[in-house]
Amino acid sequence: MIKLGIFLSILFLSAPSAIASGSLGKFYATFYYILDETQYAPGQDQEIKDVSGQVLALVSNKFKRDLDIEGTGILRDGRTITFDRIMGQEVRYKISPHHFGSGVGNCPLQPYKTIAVDPRVIRLGSKVFISKLKGMKLPDGSLHDGVFIAEDVGSAIQGRHLDFFSMIASSSSKPFHEAGVHTKTFVEVELLSVPEGQTGCHLEDPGGSTAARRSELALQMKALLFLYDKYLSLNQEQVTSRIRSRLNSWRLRWEWMGSPLTSESPTTEMLSEFEKEFGITPPVAKMSKFSRAFDHSQLGEKEILLTVGGLASPDIYRSIASYLKTSGISAVFFVPGSVLRTDPNLGQELVAEGHPLGNESVFRPQYTKLITEAIATELAEADSLISRSLGALSQPTNFYRAPYLMIDSKVSNAFNSFLKQSSQGHLLNWNIELFDWLGGSSSDALTRSFKQLNQMGKGIVVVDVQGADPARLTQSFVASALSQGYRFINTNEIFKKRSQRLPKRRQ
Repeated sequence: MIKLGIFLSILFLSAPSAIASGSLGKFYATFYYILDETQYAPGQDQEIKDVSGQVLALVSNKFKRDLDIEGTGILRDGRTITFDRIMGQEVRYKISPHHFGSGVGNCPLQPYKTIAVDPRVIRLGSKVFISKLKGMKLPDGSLHDGVFIAEDVGSAIQGRHLDFFSMIASSSSKPFHEAGVHTKTFVEVELLSVPEGQTGCHLEDPGGSTAARRSELALQMKALLFLYDKYLSLNQEQVTSRIRSRLNSWRLRWEWMGSPLTSESPTTEMLSEFEKEFGITPPVAKMSKFSRAFDHSQLGEKEILLTVGGLASPDIYRSIASYLKTSGISAVFFVPGSVLRTDPNLGQELVAEGHPLGNESVFRPQYTKLITEAIATELAEADSLISRSLGALSQPTNFYRAPYLMIDSKVSNAFNSFLKQSSQGHLLNWNIELFDWLGGSSSDALTRSFKQLNQMGKGIVVVDVQGADPARLTQSFVASALSQGYRFINTNEIFKKRSQRLPKRRQ
């Protein structure tokens, strides 16, 4: 099992935007391993429980603390325990049928063979070749063939990031280091094969544990949305900002697990736990000061700047753009690079209809999970794909933002560093999200968005294309906004407003 701080094993059925074959380019490396209780001083200070509350073992404080980070360990009696789920604030475990623990589904972790990947980039079950590791000397004296298999995942494994499973304890990564691959070293990766059909150990669900986690996560997301609506109606902007941040940070895991929904209602206890947590959780880190940043404060009263973003088929983007064209409205389209790669003509079509393109990465990873160099790589590659898609219409990318608006000081600094190299780039962050991807009706989504919009009197709105019917939702939003006296502006108007505010240079 992969590190608990990284993720829990999930059922991932497909990755439509994953690269199909050939060279995948450069990925940065990290390493994970399992624990061996015999390497720790004896102790019976902490209980290790399963989901039913049964005590599986008594262990020392240090072993339990490290286990909660790494997720898998071998007990003194030879049993292998691996992370199952978090219940309340407590980590629960299960007995693994595999000596080194399990990756996704029922896949056994194979030392020096298993890698954890982002399934949107490399499909689970795929085999990859890393030439730098061909000939790597293994502990048994044999030489590695350079082939690895993608059978694990992790919330921290996003974009072009590979997490290599070594064996037991951190020292087991020594063969990688001796081969010249260290933590955060970049390696060239070639895709050898992709699994066909719905087969493979990553699709198995022994004991129904994945189904149980899907149901649990669906209920948690429903509880968060309930609290979001509750505090939105109470005008508690700081609280709703924290809840929205949590929804977005969990969203990727929710999508990976098949976007599960539930008819159950969250319990009072669950809601109370979340409310207690959000009362003490610090607000989301803000983007550090940058001279070329746009936000809703630069809009006039009753003004809306529309943006569109998310992973979806090109036809969904086209249907939204077609409607906006008939309405005379221009929007900034943050089309992921992976979508432009599959349909290179999309960029030209959108720009020709008056919609500028923005850079929101290639695969929409959470930038807070990436190292600084990987963020820069995502931004640069997305710029390249945008330029290639525009062809003869190619122009510098004007607008950038972080996927899911997940930002911390590291992401902020990475953006500042990247954009300082550009004379055109501007940050464009939204403050109102129009979405129905978490279930509910389009009416609920509109009500939620207009509560925010009417509180602020203006807004940069993002239409999330991953909902049930984003084109129809866009039409309803535009019609309602116009009927309430709002005016849709374009980016040229923002540039003009901004230039008028800048102090004039002395002659």
